[in-house]
Amino acid sequence: MFIAILCVRVLEFLFLIGLVGSAIVAIISFIEDMKELLDKE
Repeated sequence: MFIAILCVRVLEFLFLIGLVGSAIVAIISFIEDMKELLDKE
């Protein structure tokens, strides 16, 4: 049972890292898009 709980914790940890990583990528791409839009004007 301990191993099962450990596996669930590891999966939750990886899932959170994935969410944070994708959020950072989304923010960076959004900033890049804003830079391009501002430069065009």
